Order: sequence, then structure tokens, then C-alpha cells
Amino acid sequence: RVAKVSEAHVYLLMNKPPEVVSTLADPEGRRTLRNFLVGVSERVFPVGRLDYAAGGAVFLTNDGELASRMLKASPSLPQTYWIKVKGRLSETELKSLANTLRGKIFPLRGVHAAGKNPPNPWYEVQISGVRRDLLRRNLLAMSHPVEKLKRMKLASLDAHTVPEGHYRKLS
Repeated sequence: RVAKVSEAHVYLLMNKPPEVVSTLADPEGRRTLRNFLVGVSERVFPVGRLDYAAGGAVFLTNDGELASRMLKASPSLPQTYWIKVKGRLSETELKSLANTLRGKIFPLRGVHAAGKNPPNPWYEVQISGVRRDLLRRNLLAMSHPVEKLKRMKLASLDAHTVPEGHYRKLS
């Protein structure tokens, strides 16, 4: 049989829940992105990865050319994370971390913050490229391990526009 390639490109933004593998199949039997793609008849794949324990924005497509361009551009692709760490970071630690990551980090304020002075606050981190491991390692070295991590923005794609565990089509 001759395989038929879909002519129509599909672009999806998913808000991945934590403890889901950023792939379509897992030999260990854990939940994958496929479990949440109900109603998607085309074969799509995630562009890039997001840690198993992390949640947030994941881009999926069947457009191999665009996926390749995005992966090549990933060192300059801006990403915004919300992280919850053990303990409070001092101003010195915030500045040191921002310099190391060549990004921005500041306490999260507003409706999502946990009161005025929570013992384990949330922070917003704005970085470009794949530096999540560097972020985790540096925070661990500062005795502030990451407790939770959410990717809130991937370039201009905002995870707030999709409920957790759901996806929306993009034009």
C-alpha cells in the first residue's frame, strides 16, 4: 500500500498536566500526550520536550518543516516559566541566577501568588533556549530545589488560553 501524507497542516497548543510524558508513546505505560488528543485524527507530534514533572505549554504539529525550524531556533526562542521553590530567594540570589541564565527572574505577584510572604513562593522566570536543567541545578546548589514548574509561555503561545489537560487548534 502507498502511504498517504496529509496535505493539511495541523497546529495545536496543549496545556500539559504534570506527570505526563511529552511523547505519544511510553514503554513504561505512563500517561502521554496522546491520552489528551481526543478528536485529533491527524498524526501530530510534540516539538521539543517538557519535563515529566512539569506542566504547561506544548506545541504539537504534523508540519515537519516548521518543527525543524523551531528546533533549530530553540536557543533564541523565549520561554516563560513559573517555578515554586523551597524557601525564599534573596535579592542577591535572584540577581546571580538571572546573570547565570541570561534571563529574568522575579517573585510572582497577583492572583496566582500565595499571599504576601509565603514560605515557598512562586517566581516567574523568562529565558531563551533550553536552560531548564541549568535553572534546576543552580537552584539546588543554592539550597532552593524546584518543587513545581510550569511553562506558561512558549514564544507568543500562552498556556493560560487552554485549560490544563486540553488543547486548542492554532491557525
